[in-house]
Amino acid sequence: MKNRRSISLLIIIIIFVALITLIFSKNLFLHSYKKIYLDFTVVEDQNRLGFNPDKDALHFGTLPIGTTGFRDFEIQNLDCNKCLVSIKSNISWLKISENNFLLKKNEKKTVKVYLAIPNDAKFGEYNSFVQVYLWKTI
Repeated sequence: MKNRRSISLLIIIIIFVALITLIFSKNLFLHSYKKIYLDFTVVEDQNRLGFNPDKDALHFGTLPIGTTGFRDFEIQNLDCNKCLVSIKSNISWLKISENNFLLKKNEKKTVKVYLAIPNDAKFGEYNSFVQVYLWKTI
């Protein structure tokens, strides 16, 4: 009977520790998250370019196949003493000037996002986003 209680208690402790670890490892260190939308149009005509200077998203405008455009945005750490900035995108055509860098409190940095339209791109309008994570560091 005593062994049965010990085993039950051990199982409860293991489950409790596993749940606490899962909860804190996913959320404790994430300080903030922002999704920045982007859009662009791919055209065949090499002489056709379009621009959209609005700052509400990363508007790359109209780009012909085989060309590259860029936009930039600013990241500022207003709260945590030191945060790791991590930027992700699901578009392989995007390259980010700096990624996985530290920002101290009240520090800011401008990041450039380059969009290279490959030669095998399909014509049309594209919409997506980049994800910016600020992780607390220990």
